[in-house]
Amino acid sequence: MNHQAEKKVFHRKTSTVHLGSFSLPKIMVIGLLLALNSLVSAPQLFAQNIEDKIIASKKNHRNLYFKHFSTADGLSDNSVNCVLEDENGFIWVGTSQGLNRFDRYDWIHFFKDGPMNAVCGNDIRVLNPSLEGGFWVGTADGGLCRYCDKENRFVDYKFDHIAEPGVIEIMAITAHPHWGTYVSIYQEGIYKLNESTETFEPNDFIDNHLQRRYYSLLSTDSGMYSGPLGFALLANFESRLECYNTGQIGTSPYPGHTLSFLYHNGESKVWAGAWDNGLYNFCEEEKKFSLVTTLNHQALSHNQDEITSIASTGDILWLGTKRSGLFQYHTKQDFFVNHRHEFLDKNSISSNTINHLYRDKSDNIWVSTDQGLNLYHPDLNRFNLFYLSGDIQQTDFSEPVQSISANSEMAFFVSRNNIFQCKIEGWNCEKIPHTLGTDEFIYTVLLTDSNELLIGTNKTAYSSSPPYTELQTFKAVYNKIHPHTKARVNFDFFDLFSSRITSIQNFKLQEKEVYVFYSYGHGITIISTESRSGFSSYPYTDAHTLGLLNDVFIDARGQMWLLNEKTGIWGDFQLLEANGEFVKESLSNSDNCQGVCFKETGEPPLLNFAKIYKHSQGTTNPIKMTEFAQDSFFVIMGGKGLALFTPDGEEFFKGFPSPNQNFQDLIIDRKERVWLSSANGLSVYDPSNNSWHHIANSNGLPEKGLSGNLQLLDDGGVLAGSFGSMVHFKPENFTFEEDPPRVAITHFLIFGERADHLLAGNPSIQLSYSENFFTFEFTSFNFHSSPNVTYFYKLEGLHNEWVNAGRNRSATFTNLSGGEYTFKVKSINASGQESAIKSVQLSIIPPFYLRNWFFVVMGLSIISGSYILYRQRIRNLNRLQRMRLSTEIEAKEQERQRLARDLHDELGTRLSAIKLYLGSIEKFLSPNPEADEIKKQASELLDESVRDLRNMLLNLSPQTVQRYGYYSALEDLTAKIDATKQIRVSLNRTGSNVRLQTSIELGVYRIVQELINNSLKHSACSFIDINIIQKPNRLTIFFEDDGKGMDLIGVKSGYGLKNIENRLSLIDGSVEWDSTPGEGLRAIVTINLEEKS
Repeated sequence: MNHQAEKKVFHRKTSTVHLGSFSLPKIMVIGLLLALNSLVSAPQLFAQNIEDKIIASKKNHRNLYFKHFSTADGLSDNSVNCVLEDENGFIWVGTSQGLNRFDRYDWIHFFKDGPMNAVCGNDIRVLNPSLEGGFWVGTADGGLCRYCDKENRFVDYKFDHIAEPGVIEIMAITAHPHWGTYVSIYQEGIYKLNESTETFEPNDFIDNHLQRRYYSLLSTDSGMYSGPLGFALLANFESRLECYNTGQIGTSPYPGHTLSFLYHNGESKVWAGAWDNGLYNFCEEEKKFSLVTTLNHQALSHNQDEITSIASTGDILWLGTKRSGLFQYHTKQDFFVNHRHEFLDKNSISSNTINHLYRDKSDNIWVSTDQGLNLYHPDLNRFNLFYLSGDIQQTDFSEPVQSISANSEMAFFVSRNNIFQCKIEGWNCEKIPHTLGTDEFIYTVLLTDSNELLIGTNKTAYSSSPPYTELQTFKAVYNKIHPHTKARVNFDFFDLFSSRITSIQNFKLQEKEVYVFYSYGHGITIISTESRSGFSSYPYTDAHTLGLLNDVFIDARGQMWLLNEKTGIWGDFQLLEANGEFVKESLSNSDNCQGVCFKETGEPPLLNFAKIYKHSQGTTNPIKMTEFAQDSFFVIMGGKGLALFTPDGEEFFKGFPSPNQNFQDLIIDRKERVWLSSANGLSVYDPSNNSWHHIANSNGLPEKGLSGNLQLLDDGGVLAGSFGSMVHFKPENFTFEEDPPRVAITHFLIFGERADHLLAGNPSIQLSYSENFFTFEFTSFNFHSSPNVTYFYKLEGLHNEWVNAGRNRSATFTNLSGGEYTFKVKSINASGQESAIKSVQLSIIPPFYLRNWFFVVMGLSIISGSYILYRQRIRNLNRLQRMRLSTEIEAKEQERQRLARDLHDELGTRLSAIKLYLGSIEKFLSPNPEADEIKKQASELLDESVRDLRNMLLNLSPQTVQRYGYYSALEDLTAKIDATKQIRVSLNRTGSNVRLQTSIELGVYRIVQELINNSLKHSACSFIDINIIQKPNRLTIFFEDDGKGMDLIGVKSGYGLKNIENRLSLIDGSVEWDSTPGEGLRAIVTINLEEKS
């Protein structure tokens, strides 16, 4: 949509404007305002132009430092329209081609036609928090939707009251607990959310079709505000509508009457940006609407620029414009600073077209432009960068700063070919012209207390006084003969040949002010500040000559220290002389040396150092040194990092493990922290807690890093050299007290494939055993730099202790047993502060054969199977037992039948034959009474034997059972017993008289027979009662005698009773005994007759 076109086609019509309950013709409103306009002149109604207030970025100042995000980093499109931080800390970015979620490392894209979690449109224009949780998404091509964070999905909202909806373009959204949720739709007006029906209904403030274009909406505790086309500010206070405008109504439309953005900073002020590029504010207490200023041009002009967005941090109001970049309005000091895109400054804002500004919970400012997303963070802007050549276009970024020296008013920076002077107030820098040859290069500089500038080159040394337009050389310098070799040293201070001056120091020698110059590889030259002449000498000790020096250091007490590359630190300086007058003579003007003089003499003074301090581990190689306290110094050791040097200590050097071992320079700030420069940025060591902090080049330092030099200023600030520029910062602005880190679980992967939808809401993830390979990914939100945190996680149910993951941001698990787990993650920053713990419930469903119900079923199955097997075994044993018993009994019966046959055939026949023989003998015997008596007795005995034999045969093989049944056989048996008249036997049967199986009938007979025999033998009874009840399925025998009874425990193992039980087991029967001594015997025999008849 071309909003600029709207500025041109907006024409007034005679129509009615409804303000609350009032209705006036629009022409009357215009006339009234014109009358008011005649009373006040236009210029008086507007604040002064911004040209009177703006402090544009100095030419030699770097713009604000921004971190950039574009499609190259993962953004879906470079045209960024809006930004929002959600409740979990994720940054959501709306672009013209999709919605993005950023977690510091990964960008997740959401599109209208996406495979999952499809958003309602691709051209995202507005993101606004929702009162119900989540946030609203307003698009230009798909209407409105709401992201439900608990469900991780987008819900579309329809507008049923729009007759021809077409493409619904959302222009603004606002939500407030008191006022509700409002949405502005292009050419359709304002709609309010009906919370009961979850639908949007028309709620226009102005009933006019032309005015149904609300470019901005805002709700505060005091009221609802809107910026309709051409109508300035509309305020709704508890259903009382009021209109506030600029007071300028003319014959043509004025861009200032359309507010493109409304912002509330929480101080009862509503700020507004307008089409005229004007900044307005509305005081809610005084109900006063006024213009603050217009940016870059006259008020109410038809300019293509406008204020598009507003944000605030503290007293600074941030203003985004359509054409002019970014403005910072310092509300208390009432001035502006403009920041624009610079092609050569890669860290400047990426475009001057700003679509949206957003301040997150960490006070970061997110700047949405048509060329990507920009992030401003205070930590990235604690360094001020100044271009030494005037501005960025003239800067040579390949030229490093070689040396820095400064006092309270000015600072000098030298590169190999140039000298720069900067005024500390305002940091305006200029190049100082010089007359050095093209083959002469600058290496070091010193600004003395008297403001004399000393410069060391690869040829010699120079001095310069204000205004520093001329370089002057020194006068005579004397040489010496080495005390040991007696050889003259060719050391010409005015022609160093292949050497260079690398260090210049102020020093007091024999109460005289001198300058000390070190020429690398040659020696030291001492020159009087008064006479401008001096001498050169090689320092020595009794055991060592100088070798190569790294630096010369003068401490607070005026002691000189030499940092020797191989032997260590030399101390206890002494000046040895052959002639005391010689030193005075050599430092005077008595030599009448006109111009530059190099004089040789055999008797110069000697520089002697009484002590050498070495590192206990061998090679020392001290590079730079600074004083920490009296008799203690911090020293950079080449390749070994930082060490504390204590000349009077038991150990001279104490090292401190550091993340960097190759430092270049160091200073100590007012908090006694050590700042060290290196090619990788700045490192800070705090001796109070033995902690290290690192500031990388990506944290606001120049892109090419530092060139190594540090200079501490009188006000506590620090200067650092870079390439074509210098850096200024205040160490006091660096507290290194971090906020507690925030950790979030960002992704969930199954077999490497993302399944983030399972993390929605209060997740309780359920996985099958086949998905048992998964990964949690997490992050700690720090969008401006790599967070210095350590991650810890544990999976409750697997781990008892936290697992230290270091900087690794993922945890992978595989082949876990089924069950309930809880994944927890936290992070700890370098200060030891812990984040809140984030957790996810996790259930792994095991395979069916590992589930509890399966174990229960298997257990029951095993128990049942075991029981079945046991019962089967018992049945088999019983069957075998019955078979064995049956076989035994059958064998006994067969044996009885055989005995019965044999007895019948043999003994019976013989007894019959004997009886015949007795009868035959009678014929041959004469009558004799005695013989007849014997015959009679023999016949009776023979008959009795036959009867006994017959009874025996019946017992052995009761034929009655087989012929007539068990009951007839029992009748015969009991009748014979009863016939003795000694024991009375009663036998009765009721029920069925159907014949049973022969085996059962024989068994019944034998069982009753055994019971009777037992009573006859042991009970001394006089009566036996037998009652038999025969039913189709059961036979029950009730047996009872009146004998003396018995102890069942003692006799149950008897043969007779055992025989009864064995027979019963063969015919599916059982017996119940009841007997106590003195009370007879009772037995109940039960035989199952089912399918046995």
